[in-house]
Amino acid sequence: MLRFLLPILAALLSQAPAYGQAPISPIAVFNGVCFGGRLDLTLTGQLAEIHARLSNFQFQEMPTEALRSMNPDSVRGWTIISGQTLVSVILSQKQDRSFVSRGCSVIVPGLSYESAKRLLQSNFRLRLLDEMQQTGSKVATYTVEVLSLGSRKFAMTIQSDPAGGFSILAFFELPAD
Repeated sequence: MLRFLLPILAALLSQAPAYGQAPISPIAVFNGVCFGGRLDLTLTGQLAEIHARLSNFQFQEMPTEALRSMNPDSVRGWTIISGQTLVSVILSQKQDRSFVSRGCSVIVPGLSYESAKRLLQSNFRLRLLDEMQQTGSKVATYTVEVLSLGSRKFAMTIQSDPAGGFSILAFFELPAD
């Protein structure tokens, strides 16, 4: 299911000139950009660019066609590039009856499912809702308390495709009960 991302990510990476060579920290991008952006389109984009610039990484906005092929609910996306490593940040929005769910995902090449779980579990107070195997991918879904965002409800997911060699860390809003 996620294998279609590889050609898109490879094409974006091939267009990137050599820049910083330091490793990109997946949890720093997830915390600082997705979580820190509070699912706000403008703020998340600004934080992605600030993170890249302060780390001496390359930053670029993702083309709309690439976004839509990854996720039809994508609104906007950015790539942060260091050497041959490319991490993508994607904001999405989906209407579910009267509720608009917003989400932010970070696509990280080379991050295993177990490593992704450890990263989220060591940085957030999570409660496991479900863990399953889905068409070659492993998926875990958690609820998370975010005191700084008031009474809104949130979830986080990890989705890993071992054949594709990447994981997706996602943070999204849930409808109120």
